[in-house]
Parts: sequence; structure tokens; C-alpha cells
Amino acid sequence: MYSKGANQYRQVGATSEVAGADPHRLIQMLMEGALTRMSQAKGMIEVKNHEGKAKLLGRVMDIISTLQSSLDHNQGGDISANLDRLYDYM
Repeated sequence: MYSKGANQYRQVGATSEVAGADPHRLIQMLMEGALTRMSQAKGMIEVKNHEGKAKLLGRVMDIISTLQSSLDHNQGGDISANLDRLYDYM
């Protein structure tokens, strides 16, 4: 029961942080989330939890897809193109 309450509290905190974040912080938060989930997926591989690994890597792919779809190629110039290639690589 405590765990459920703690998780809900964390979600409220994360929602509040997202609501008050500038675009640069949002990108940073997404990248941090992707890196955290990749690390967790590595742990799942080590313990042979293939279902957990697949779920985590699916979330990573969703995050990267979100980052890639948010690029503005009309105004972003070279950096937008470079980030697009980076996200493809990831």
C-alpha cells in the first residue's frame, strides 16, 4: 500500500515538473528517462527477464520517437538534421 502511494506521489511530482518546464528541460527529462530505461533494460537482460526488457526498450523507442517528431527542420538547420540522424542511430 505504501508503495502505491509513493508511486502516485512521484507521478504528481513528475507531472508538476513537466508542467513548469521550459522546452530545453523537457528534452533533458525525456533523454534522462530514455537513459534510465536503457539501464533498467540492461538489468533485465542480465537476469533473463525478456518481457521486462521488451517493455522497457519499447518505452525507450517511444521516447526517442517523440524527440525525433518534435524536431523543426524548417527552423532547426544543421542541428535539426544532426539530431535527426542521432535519433535514428539510437
